[in-house]
Amino acid sequence: MRIKYEEVRFLSIQNRDELGAVFMWEGRIFRAIYEDSVQKVQDILDSGMLEEMVDEGLFPKTWATKYELKGYSLILEHEKVGSVTYPFEWSFSM
Repeated sequence: MRIKYEEVRFLSIQNRDELGAVFMWEGRIFRAIYEDSVQKVQDILDSGMLEEMVDEGLFPKTWATKYELKGYSLILEHEKVGSVTYPFEWSFSM
């Protein structure tokens, strides 16, 4: 299923990483992966490392989807967690 680019809301241009970008669509959280990073991400998914991190509460449950978004070659979905905060929002004591 193709996601319409105008329907997504990228969470922040500043938070895009070398692998792709995080966005919201229909109240859900996704990560769009660039073509040149697909193999690296697939290797991580296949390694079992993410499952271990999920089990330890260090990373949200994540899975590959069949969705498509222009400009990206793989779309992952992340389990939605509580409030999203960014390090620049934290005080020094945090």
